[in-house]
Amino acid sequence: MKYNAVLFDLDGTLTDSFEGITRSVEYALNRMNIEVKSREDLRKFIGPTLRYSFAEFYGMSGEELDKAVNFYRSRYKDLGWKENALYPDTEDMLKRLYEKGYKIFIASSKPKIFVQRILEHFKIDKYFVDICGSDLVGGLQEKDEIMEYVIKNNNLDPNKTIMVGDRLFDAQGAINNKTHFIGALYGFGSYEELSKYPNILLAETTTQIADFLCNE
Repeated sequence: MKYNAVLFDLDGTLTDSFEGITRSVEYALNRMNIEVKSREDLRKFIGPTLRYSFAEFYGMSGEELDKAVNFYRSRYKDLGWKENALYPDTEDMLKRLYEKGYKIFIASSKPKIFVQRILEHFKIDKYFVDICGSDLVGGLQEKDEIMEYVIKNNNLDPNKTIMVGDRLFDAQGAINNKTHFIGALYGFGSYEELSKYPNILLAETTTQIADFLCNE
């Protein structure tokens, strides 16, 4: 095979997490006395880190930013992570890649504790060699550094490694870590966003990803 390792983003790539994330963001903003007119406007929160999003989209900093993140997590840890669904044929894709001999990993900006909980809930954790997410105390946070950790910790060859994700942060992480990139157009990004970056495939379904990689 030309490639031997695949790093997957989680939100927008393996799972449709719109409901859980946007409801939890709405809850946090309401607690901060900020009105949300439409949860669709909060779609932009899916992909970047929480701290980046609250700062970039609502100008928060310092104690205010800490409060917003804590309000979000207070709802997400009980309810938000469950308001989630696998994209069609996601498990079939993972099974095909696993049986083909790929080493499969998670590189997510979501806190690792929630990533593990979600993968176990959907019974797909068995396909992954290593699961990496951010932490809750300010260590690993950004996508490119999370990818770097996975690559170094598992002695991966970047030239034989593919990052699969749905946002520009995934594409930028692939560039910074010198891996290849597959864009998941069915997620929360767009063709306009992902086509700006080097890629080996822009896939409209999980099945397209599996077909492409299993024929390499």
